[in-house]
Amino acid sequence: IVTSMITKHREQGLQMAELTINADDVRNACDVLAKTYEATDGVDGRVSIEVDPRISEDTDATLAQAKELWRTVNRPNVMIKIPATPGSLPAVTAALAEGISVNVTLIFSVARYKQVIKAYKEGIRQAAANGHDVRRIHSVASFFVSRVDTDVDAQLRALAADGRPEAAELTGRAGLANARLAYQAYDEVFSTPRWQTLADDGATVPFSADVLKDSPDVDVAKDIIGQVAKLAEGDLAASLIDSDRNPPVYDPETKSVTMPESFKKSYKSYIDAGWGMLDAPVEHLPHAHAFGIALQVLARGNGNAV
Repeated sequence: IVTSMITKHREQGLQMAELTINADDVRNACDVLAKTYEATDGVDGRVSIEVDPRISEDTDATLAQAKELWRTVNRPNVMIKIPATPGSLPAVTAALAEGISVNVTLIFSVARYKQVIKAYKEGIRQAAANGHDVRRIHSVASFFVSRVDTDVDAQLRALAADGRPEAAELTGRAGLANARLAYQAYDEVFSTPRWQTLADDGATVPFSADVLKDSPDVDVAKDIIGQVAKLAEGDLAASLIDSDRNPPVYDPETKSVTMPESFKKSYKSYIDAGWGMLDAPVEHLPHAHAFGIALQVLARGNGNAV
């Protein structure tokens, strides 16, 4: 199949042929996930295609390729993946301003993450000013966790081998600590009145797709469950009580369910924070997949423990 595709596009030149083949593949994936995308209002069912990272410090070239990929794939559930380099951040803003959904990737530091948030907010502001429906712009900020651990852990193990055994006890923690600081920045920025003005126009909060490590980590599991408990016992508790006292009402004629406004607001906060997208191999983190997290929220919110 690959050989036939290369033969089909070989007259375009290698670079253009590669772009066309990738775009065809991503377009097909978008079509497969189209129903999911529509059913979730764009929360799920999206597919990313990446601009050439070799041009990431060239703002104009990055933007031009992002626009070309968007036009070529021509599907509402595609996201254009752009590296979070200094040269590409203006391209992120400009792409968003044209109504293009963006997946900003290769984010390692909190400082760079804050720059990404700033670029995103400005892009959404410009998109609204340009007349684009900001409700249809769905973006992701890919904040890497495991690669920070990989680098820091190597240094800690070297210190442990050099006669400082206490350093080994800190392995596997730097990435998560970095992620906590990033989430704090996320929470601060997207709770401001200025962002609320854009949100009132339908702007969506970009998911923070934290790229976690693959190895089992009991501390990570405990931290996740602790964060869920904090969420459920705090922000979600009142709405869970309200929905218990005022249960959902099912209308058999319209086949619709009416939920308390407080519950809908809390559920939106839960989804916007990305908890519904959290997943992990069950044998590594039994309660960290989406279903387990949902159970934790319900149990903690009702004063129980799972």
